[in-house]
Amino acid sequence: MTTLRHYLPHYAVLKNSATMPIRIIFNCCAETKQNSVSLNDCLQTPPSLTQRLYDVMFKFRIGTYAYTADICKVFPRVDLHEEDHNYTKFLWIKDPNDPNSELISYRFASVLIGATSLLFLLQNLRHT
Repeated sequence: MTTLRHYLPHYAVLKNSATMPIRIIFNCCAETKQNSVSLNDCLQTPPSLTQRLYDVMFKFRIGTYAYTADICKVFPRVDLHEEDHNYTKFLWIKDPNDPNSELISYRFASVLIGATSLLFLLQNLRHT
């Protein structure tokens, strides 16, 4: 039995930050081989949320109170089903200072920020 899997290409972005000087970007749109499909090609594309945005803005203007929040911490909290972990694999070098260092395979347990379906999933989360 063959196990299906998909490796995500990634690259580093250097930032001028003391807390996180390097940010790793995973490319969910990249095709791993010519004429292959990307991770985003395999995900269901969410419906357009433009009309809902209009409704939110209208309700915001007529309400008495407005609340804002920073949702950046929510992204790594949208879990993947165990059977989907093999589609979010990536390779990492064990020792960055050793050019002959072995590669290690990792799998994500949460939805990636670049995934097509993430914003739709966030809007439909059930709070427990």
